[in-house]
Amino acid sequence: MKWIFAFLISCSTMASTFIGNGGQTGDLELAVSMKQIREAIVRMREVKIETPNRRFCVCPENYRDHQLCETVEKLNEDQKIFCDRFIQTQMSKLENASQTTQFEWVKTSIVNQNKVGTRVVDAVARKDKKLIYIDQSRFVDITGSQRMFLITHELFHMDTFDGIKLDDEDPIGPFKNEYGIRDLLNAAAASITLTSIDETVFQDYSRYLSQSRSTGRHWVGLYSASNSLQDDKSTNYKTEMTNGSRFAYQYQFDSLFGFGVTVNIQNQSGNKTIFGSARIDEKRSSKAVGVTYRYFLFNNMDPFTHYWNMFLQFELLTERMDATFKMHDEQSQLESSASSTSPVFRVNLFFPIKHGFWLNAGIDFSQHKMYYPREFDYTLVSKTPNFFLGASYGF
Repeated sequence: MKWIFAFLISCSTMASTFIGNGGQTGDLELAVSMKQIREAIVRMREVKIETPNRRFCVCPENYRDHQLCETVEKLNEDQKIFCDRFIQTQMSKLENASQTTQFEWVKTSIVNQNKVGTRVVDAVARKDKKLIYIDQSRFVDITGSQRMFLITHELFHMDTFDGIKLDDEDPIGPFKNEYGIRDLLNAAAASITLTSIDETVFQDYSRYLSQSRSTGRHWVGLYSASNSLQDDKSTNYKTEMTNGSRFAYQYQFDSLFGFGVTVNIQNQSGNKTIFGSARIDEKRSSKAVGVTYRYFLFNNMDPFTHYWNMFLQFELLTERMDATFKMHDEQSQLESSASSTSPVFRVNLFFPIKHGFWLNAGIDFSQHKMYYPREFDYTLVSKTPNFFLGASYGF
């Protein structure tokens, strides 16, 4: 097969290897598709033992309206028989290819050129390199059954059938047109996918796609307020900041995986009564910007384990805090304001839930110092680390 890729820039900047730990967009979808293919082979062997006359290149009765059935229904009887023989012969080869083939993501359109013509494709196989290139954005956009169908088709290219190279553009057996082999591989891939759906193998692994993924570029979070301050010297002014929350937005870079930038906005307030009738009201607001870096704790773990993409995020920020301190009773009122700018170091644990949501827990360190002058002569400082809890959503 002669083929070319239509790339806008060099392959080194557009192709990235699938590593299976969810580090890139599409990794989990591909891992699920591979698991579905392997388990489908196991189940089809069991079915053939249970029902020796079972045919695979037909539409299951319960799924005749499935889109992939169109590929199988258009086959004539000779083609269905040939397709069944092909699946039986190639099953072990398909299983071996699923274990030995490597994958690379491509970020631009893939153009396949052969002796019949040129067309844009979602994936292309390189048998000589045991490598399959996949259009990353297209692969994520198509349905789960289409993904399994696509990868199965490409894996068939990795071997021969009756000594024949499985190139798309040649006729084979009763598939006599110029794209005969492609039609055969499409029919076989569709039949395996439909059988996996009918035998519930497909559904068993589709559920993993609901896991929260770390590949989102945009992240929003809501947390309990952090950067708690303490009295520099013990006084009656100390107010517990019982109300407050922190909002965070983060952008995760695509080309610099692991690094991101973040903006945080926080508000806190508290009040207390002292000396019987005097009331203290304190408010603090802060804004912070900084950089983030992620460290995946279990990046070699099976992606079908719920904790597989849990990660620690380290954040280094510059934070500006503004505060007001007011004491009043029925006769008088005193008020003062203060501000502080400090570096903030934060460690945030991201624990995946489902559908893009994460639980968070962490600790931060700062060096804020707030001095309220005038009659108060009151100073607050950051003395100890501060713990926080929250939730976030990545998309």
